[in-house]
Amino acid sequence: MRGRVLAALALLGAAWAAPVALTEPGCCAFPRWSADSREVMYIDRVGNRTAYYAVNATRAGTPRRALNVADYSPDLRYAYDPAQGRLRDLGGNRRLSADLGAGPLWSAGPLIGWNVSGRSGRYDTVPTAVFVADLEAGLRAGRLSPRRLVTVYGGGAVGWLGEDTLLVSGKSAPGDELRALRAVRADGRGARVLARARNLRGVLPAPGGRWVVYYVAFDAPGRNGLYVVSGAGEAPRRLDFFGSYRWRDAHTLLYIPLETGAKSHRLMAFDARSGRSRELLDLGARVGGDGWEVSPDGKRIFYRNADDQRLYALELPAS
Repeated sequence: MRGRVLAALALLGAAWAAPVALTEPGCCAFPRWSADSREVMYIDRVGNRTAYYAVNATRAGTPRRALNVADYSPDLRYAYDPAQGRLRDLGGNRRLSADLGAGPLWSAGPLIGWNVSGRSGRYDTVPTAVFVADLEAGLRAGRLSPRRLVTVYGGGAVGWLGEDTLLVSGKSAPGDELRALRAVRADGRGARVLARARNLRGVLPAPGGRWVVYYVAFDAPGRNGLYVVSGAGEAPRRLDFFGSYRWRDAHTLLYIPLETGAKSHRLMAFDARSGRSRELLDLGARVGGDGWEVSPDGKRIFYRNADDQRLYALELPAS
């Protein structure tokens, strides 16, 4: 399979490198990119120490122990330890105690959001309160000052639309037929509905908040599928493909189309402005368990090979 990729790249005169094997077969858990896109980090146990280990994304090498296990912000400035209920600043010694439910939703700025849900009942009837707080202000003061934004049923906050607006999915009342995907300002001064459906899933905002992609499942046949909607609230567009997806930049969605029985996976690029897709490359392998991520700078991906269960990194052609 790898030979097919190399041959294709040679024919295209491509300048990017072949996939680089980063780990041994079967390794490791919860991989993620470093903030500067230079390393891939993952949780592993070496000797008696479980931690995040990091490897260079451009060449094979010996992993280094990088961080203790915790929930880190994408820029690796902050960490939340759910076992101790503690938030801390990695650049200093500031820390505070906080119970953030299932964990924080990190914005691109100083704000964090989190959900607090009821403990019993059918999912559609369970209330979830959505909170937001300024983490920087909290670290300076030694305590968070949370704002309760909204309560929904059968849902909760699912991500950030830019730095100051939370995406919240759910029902306004337990008896509502449809869920709404709302953009709710963190200052509480307004909200707009982006989409409605029985089951909104896989909500993923683009960097900067210009676009949001999501899919609808277990609805009427004509409504199921993958959608993209403007963060400004224009009508959602149903897309003519389905698969696994990640944003590369503010307007480009990378996706691996669902192709039953395919011997290898293709990586496609969809431009949300023009509505056009094109193939970037054939990976020459199958991605296992939806295990792939785009680097913060959009220049590379890593993926887990479904056959040997190694992590590989690959430089991407331009979109």
